[in-house]
Amino acid sequence: MVAGQVMKGTIVALCMALVALVSPAYPRAVNDEPKPDPTRGSGTSISFPGVYLSRGMPKERVLSDLAPLFRVERLEAKVVEADGVEGESYLVREKLDSDSTVGVVTFCNGKLCWASRAWAYADDERSLDLAGRLCSLIEHLERERGSGATIKTRTFVQHDVSIQNIEILFGGKEAWITIFKERKVNGDWKMREVHVDEALQEKPSVP
Repeated sequence: MVAGQVMKGTIVALCMALVALVSPAYPRAVNDEPKPDPTRGSGTSISFPGVYLSRGMPKERVLSDLAPLFRVERLEAKVVEADGVEGESYLVREKLDSDSTVGVVTFCNGKLCWASRAWAYADDERSLDLAGRLCSLIEHLERERGSGATIKTRTFVQHDVSIQNIEILFGGKEAWITIFKERKVNGDWKMREVHVDEALQEKPSVP
């Protein structure tokens, strides 16, 4: 399956999304994604495993939706939005693993005004080195080609091997992130290798 999306915005957000893909620690399987519910609020939406949230949802509904699946803890620190509105934030954790953070939700005037989801976390040396090199490559291409980019994803599965490829196209050049996985005896996938490469966008024709 191929999906394309034009990205405009800061390079920091792009780096965070890609680092999550190459990091070995996932709070929960991505396959747990809920289907969007058009009746829930309006505006920008975000999904937690098993829960779908939209900006503008009432605080009571958000907390009641999260409570059956997660531990929700109120943070003491207040958040002040750009317009001066004071926000109230809650930390969302896994119920069975208090050290596993799922995300943060913030309410302004009793409604959801901001939310973030933690896709992955790693602090070992090899993961940090890989993440640093990946971000450096993207920053290099952004400086050279500009901030506008097109993102394409492809996944190939054959027997017990899976190849996940992400292409970030910066007008003539691209960054490639390729993840090789191997299916274990119990059916789960194990990440074997991650490759980060820079390439010219136009590929030579094969005779």
